[in-house]
Amino acid sequence: MKNNTVFRRIALMGRHHTNHIGDTLLALYEFLTAQHYPVVCDPETAARMSCAIQTVPLDTLHEHADLLIVVGGDGSLLQAAKIAVAQSLPVLGVNRGRLGFLTDIYPQELEIITQVLQGDYQEERRFLLQSEIRHQNTALSRIEALNEIVLSPGNVSHMIDFEINVDGQFVCDLRADGLIVATPTGSTAYALSGGGPILHPALNAMVLVPMFPHTLSNRPLVISSDSQLRIDITLNNEAVPFVSGDGQKRTPIALGDSLTIQKAQQALRLIHPRSYQYFQTLRSKLGWQNKNPGNEKREKI
Repeated sequence: MKNNTVFRRIALMGRHHTNHIGDTLLALYEFLTAQHYPVVCDPETAARMSCAIQTVPLDTLHEHADLLIVVGGDGSLLQAAKIAVAQSLPVLGVNRGRLGFLTDIYPQELEIITQVLQGDYQEERRFLLQSEIRHQNTALSRIEALNEIVLSPGNVSHMIDFEINVDGQFVCDLRADGLIVATPTGSTAYALSGGGPILHPALNAMVLVPMFPHTLSNRPLVISSDSQLRIDITLNNEAVPFVSGDGQKRTPIALGDSLTIQKAQQALRLIHPRSYQYFQTLRSKLGWQNKNPGNEKREKI
């Protein structure tokens, strides 16, 4: 069964310092233009391709394309996600990275893209987190993230003292190396390496994962993504900690200030091939045991 929506105009994007991205972008461009699809890209992506492709500014992609195809790994898709969300562009990932929880199609499987373009696909809505650093009642800085918001130490390795509140209710005082607040999408990223649980993408939840807490009874906590989370940085800290989103630029948060985190209003429209299955992806990427390989055949039917 096909979706009603088909994609007629394509934008390409690739992470600029990843090996072999240029070759895959060029192959994808030639594959699409051979089928008479109009293709555009941003100037930086075009610089990796040896062809005369039309270039447009990043903030106008939605005026020229119905679908954004991102070539790279999950990091590439994370970078593209904020651009796509702001323009309500659906995103399809071609994997040239390592794990690739978000990028489903491999370069040798370009024929699958034709099926997607013709409307034979699955679409997921993945929510983002938005956070604000607040001094008293004034917002000083805003950060959005598809995977996680991270509170981490400054340039000196000191534990951080902070207080956690959910929906105005005090949860606990915590002394730790930091805190990871992850979406279901981000639960298989940094939060997983910190000992957090895997959250199914359909869950309306976020997880709080303390990083090396001083008290061993502090454990990951799953809360509703509709909750309002507030983290107060106490005056007891020896150094100013930092906040980052999806591993990007770190922003200092002064002692006595607060970090608020909640679900963003806009979501990422993530496109998968019709054959995509979430648990099959987990087995493949995490090396989970499968004693009956015949299960994989049945899942692809």
